[in-house]
Amino acid sequence: MQPNVQKVYGFFVSKACTEFHEDLDRCIRINGLTGTSAGSIDSKCAEELRGYQACLTNQSSSSIFQKILDSSKTICPEKHRAYTLCVQKEGDPSKCQDSFMKAIECASDYIAEQITRHE
Repeated sequence: MQPNVQKVYGFFVSKACTEFHEDLDRCIRINGLTGTSAGSIDSKCAEELRGYQACLTNQSSSSIFQKILDSSKTICPEKHRAYTLCVQKEGDPSKCQDSFMKAIECASDYIAEQITRHE
């Protein structure tokens, strides 16, 4: 996976699980576990940790890629259109991997730049 695609993919996954991550962070702070071993966190914040891990696991790659593809509608309309036309012509999205990745990469380059600016 291209670096910008990886970065954006990770960003979308973490965004999807923000509230679970905040719950875990809050539990760690309340219990004074900042900077302690994973074992301590696991024993005191097991429920929050499970919730966060389950959320990360449940983010299917297809739903994340769909979000990036949706972004490409406005960011890279010509590449998104090429993919849409390919799917209409072929009748099978799996035959349009090339145009799919071009739309994903184009959108990811732009989104990665935005993420970097806000870091």
